[in-house]
Amino acid sequence: MPFTSQRDELAKLSPISFKSYEVPTSGFKSASVLALLYVKNDDWKLLFIERSSKYPGDKHAGQISFPGGQKEKNESDWECALRETFEEVGIPSKDVNHISPLTPLYISVSNFLVHPYLGYLDSPPNFKIQPSEVEQTLEVSISRLLNNDNLLIGDVFGGGRTIKNVPYFDLEGKILWGATSMMTAEILSLIRLSQSN
Repeated sequence: MPFTSQRDELAKLSPISFKSYEVPTSGFKSASVLALLYVKNDDWKLLFIERSSKYPGDKHAGQISFPGGQKEKNESDWECALRETFEEVGIPSKDVNHISPLTPLYISVSNFLVHPYLGYLDSPPNFKIQPSEVEQTLEVSISRLLNNDNLLIGDVFGGGRTIKNVPYFDLEGKILWGATSMMTAEILSLIRLSQSN
């Protein structure tokens, strides 16, 4: 059965009650992430990073995510996404073409309201990884993400606990789950929509 809205796509990949992602009225921190599309070897890719596991206090250490981080004073959400992407993986802001904002998500475990953006590059990036923040980059084929055989359900460890029956993408042994998988599901729904038109 097709999903009727972007909200449905997000809820499909939610590891906990989707209501937990609703934005509180105050008291949260703001962050932005950037999902980047580009063609490499005649194949559309979506860029992810594996976050550094060097900081035990980081509730998202070692997880697969999009480049991004906490918003600084006097910058817009889009500017934050561009700056953090440059700092983490070395992609110059001038190379990023804006496509669209995605649905903001509140991450209760770290108290961040995350503003995701979708962009694209005219050519494959040359990475300059910040090793204190990023273990590695993952260039994942859109075709792999669109293949439902790579969408599984299992137990994952996150936020200091094991969460049962979590929907996730299998990225050749790497687990893409939680907020980033929800954002990815929204991107894939936009791609399917564009392909049907």
